[in-house]
Amino acid sequence: MLSPQIIGRRLRAARILAGLEQDQLAEALQIRGLGRRNISAVENGERELKPQERDAICALLGLDRRWFEVEEIADLPLGSRDLDRAAEVVAQAALEIARKTFRDR
Repeated sequence: MLSPQIIGRRLRAARILAGLEQDQLAEALQIRGLGRRNISAVENGERELKPQERDAICALLGLDRRWFEVEEIADLPLGSRDLDRAAEVVAQAALEIARKTFRDR
């Protein structure tokens, strides 16, 4: 099982790649109890995703459920296009984290 911090980073990366802000993701999901604040808490590793929330996020963003379960991303069955997408997700997430880090200083 992945730590809440890893799940949060993966959620943030997938959301960024989808071009969604936290409030937009919350609105698109329309799940009771998973508003912008709770999405932020999940992304920061402060709240765990419930199974039904995870499944709804995966369906909405086109993710394999194992994105939130498998330790090594290399263990996921990916094609070359998916690998390019994964690299873009990682780069986008790293950029957002760097911006937040420097903005908070």
